[in-house]
Amino acid sequence: MIDLGKLGLILMISGIILGFGGTINSYLEERREIYYLTKRGKIIILIMLILLVVGISLFFVDSQLSPPAEVF
Repeated sequence: MIDLGKLGLILMISGIILGFGGTINSYLEERREIYYLTKRGKIIILIMLILLVVGISLFFVDSQLSPPAEVF
């Protein structure tokens, strides 16, 4: 079975990378201020936010589901 915490971390990291890629992509396409996003850039950043939310929730769900470590 896949470790949900590791999957959540992978999704968070890929979401952050996608967000930077979307911003840079928009900047290169339009050559305007970096805050102006093209349609493709907005879609990429939306996907980034979804990945971040799913990753963070998986990470915390995994930490809640894992049995507590035994105390000696």
